[in-house]
Amino acid sequence: MTKTKAFLLSLPLAFSALQAHAHPNHDRLQSIPEETAQDRGDFVMKKMVGAKRLDASWTHAERVETLYMDKGEEHLWRVSYKNSSAADAVKQTFFIFLDDNGNYVTSNYTGQP
Repeated sequence: MTKTKAFLLSLPLAFSALQAHAHPNHDRLQSIPEETAQDRGDFVMKKMVGAKRLDASWTHAERVETLYMDKGEEHLWRVSYKNSSAADAVKQTFFIFLDDNGNYVTSNYTGQP
């Protein structure tokens, strides 16, 4: 019986140590390299064209910029593409946003996440 009591009393102590380390100020893991972000952006672009979310003319779009955006707690890669054959001049540049690990976050024509 005393072993059971000791075990039950030790559980809160064991789990309180986990909470002491659970805070947002841990060092951030390093982001993927720029080349990997570019490859992931290209992959997302091809998938969007294949799914007809973008016109087929975007298949030949030129990658023009890869930018790491570090805004406080938000860390994103922005991969930009230019499609000069797009009819609407406002929609000739398309932006794909990826997180630190290279996962797709969002995409748009404005350049703002």
